[in-house]
Amino acid sequence: MRLSHRLSRQFLTLAGLSCVLAAAPLRLEAKMSPEAESYNNACIREASENNAIRTADHTILTCWGSVAENFFDYLVSSNAKETVDKQNTGTYIFREIPETGRCWHKIQIADEVSIYGCAINVFKAVN
Repeated sequence: MRLSHRLSRQFLTLAGLSCVLAAAPLRLEAKMSPEAESYNNACIREASENNAIRTADHTILTCWGSVAENFFDYLVSSNAKETVDKQNTGTYIFREIPETGRCWHKIQIADEVSIYGCAINVFKAVN
């Protein structure tokens, strides 16, 4: 079966558009300062497929280590909202990323284990 020239062009256009959309930077609905956005983008780049949770309307990306620690430190310096949660596994200090997620520092004093992480909600585009 041979496709018409017009139909072939439409398929190529659709395929090209799909590639552009897939490669487009992830946009957040919240307005951030340029500095906050740079930390946010670094976290998104660092997050892997293994650290992604997909829902119907958004994806939650998680970064760890020094990228998350730098973002957490920035949130501390910018006086982002803090929540402390004491659990059996340790004490978690959360810092809010306005409207998009939060970073945390997990402290376990007995084991001297310190872990940083950030979870960022990336919202799908509305059609």
